[in-house]
Amino acid sequence: MLAMPTSTSQSIAAIVLAAGEGTRMGSPDVAKVLHEVAPGVPALRYLVHQLSSAGVTSFSIVTGAYADQVEATLASPSSPFDVTFAFQAERRGTGHATLLGASALSTHDFSAILVAMGDKVTTASTISRLLDTHFTASAALTLAVSPRRPDNEQGRVVVDETGEVLGIVEVADLVAARATVEVHRLFTEAHVLHSAVVRGAIAYFLPPSGKIPRVLRDLWDAAQEETTIAGDRLPILAPDASATLRLAGHDVAPDWVAAHAPFVNEALYVFSPAALDLALGGLESDNAQGELYLTDTVALLRANAMPVQVVLVAEGDIVGFNTPDELAHVRTAVAAWTQA
Repeated sequence: MLAMPTSTSQSIAAIVLAAGEGTRMGSPDVAKVLHEVAPGVPALRYLVHQLSSAGVTSFSIVTGAYADQVEATLASPSSPFDVTFAFQAERRGTGHATLLGASALSTHDFSAILVAMGDKVTTASTISRLLDTHFTASAALTLAVSPRRPDNEQGRVVVDETGEVLGIVEVADLVAARATVEVHRLFTEAHVLHSAVVRGAIAYFLPPSGKIPRVLRDLWDAAQEETTIAGDRLPILAPDASATLRLAGHDVAPDWVAAHAPFVNEALYVFSPAALDLALGGLESDNAQGELYLTDTVALLRANAMPVQVVLVAEGDIVGFNTPDELAHVRTAVAAWTQA
């Protein structure tokens, strides 16, 4: 006789972050999370259905752009889901959004709080794997990871020499640190650099999206507008840029981080209520984007000697989208899951 999944006897809530505008989708009248991943099925509704099938009983949906559309999709009288909504008026990062979502729940009424992104979908079986691992291990936090790929822009999951997770470094922070190292190196060789050299030093480390980290934006803009850049202007143009990264209470070199990050974060988490409260209360915005990162909760919990588990999922088990081409890939994945 097969044993029932551990999660079936637990009371589970989910916070789903659905505040994004989706400017790269090219559909200015449609909320990002409401793009269809199957005929007549928006991404958010598909995800919520899979979460419900895995045992989630209550939902806190964090809205922002097109909040009315998002609420109308899940709050209809015929909806089978127990849903509350939290509005994120100012986009201050995934940690801030999760804090708002948690405030709309009585988190301690639940055995676990699952946090998911509204623009990423997966299956009930993958969610159940995460939940079962979490409860079996009595973990403070369990997160889904997948093998790192060169063109991937997901947060890097950093491990020590024993394979224990130390934390997650966002790509923006890694890019900013590596570019800062190179820019400082160039200015040790010359007091004044041609702007094209400065731009090239930054551009070399940028991810495929070409997104400039906030802490380097003024320097980048100056290098776009001016012919040369003097080294003594760096403290003015990039005052918050750092050549090191803060991880598990230590300053570490970006190259060390890159070498110790075999996995990427799939942005699907399960927290114990106490761990979620502790971690959200400790978040700070001293990073390349000036935001509250949900990913910083990993290092915060490790610093408090709380157990963190990872579940390795295959590439394609959790899929998200930022562009129409990526949405087409998601639709292909959902169709395959439906036929399986």
